[in-house]
Amino acid sequence: MDFSDVIVSEKIKRNMYVEYELLVDGAAVSDGYALFVKPKHYQLQPPELHAVVTEEDDCFVIQVQASELALFVELDFENLDAIFEDNYFHVSGGEPKQIRVMKANLSNPASLRTLQDELQIRSLFDSYLTL
Repeated sequence: MDFSDVIVSEKIKRNMYVEYELLVDGAAVSDGYALFVKPKHYQLQPPELHAVVTEEDDCFVIQVQASELALFVELDFENLDAIFEDNYFHVSGGEPKQIRVMKANLSNPASLRTLQDELQIRSLFDSYLTL
């Protein structure tokens, strides 16, 4: 794809990305993004990550949202080991991402309230030094 009519400067290149989604019979089966510079040169903005945790019969569902592109988002619990359906994923600004944690994949039984209180969310932005 040719973006030369939109990307007219190095500054724009460092602040722009493209998202894509593969649909099969109307359902998303894959998605991704592409930067126009190496990730270390991309001008990440504070993603203002937040999550809502809900409970289903056999799992907990964590819906993560960000105000800006959040790269390499990692979920963890402070005092609990868990196997997440996905970890180290990307969240687009304004597009929520749902991640499931099967109750059987928790190191100890836990309540919804416990998971809400112990959930930790980090992204690549958190590794940046602020000068």
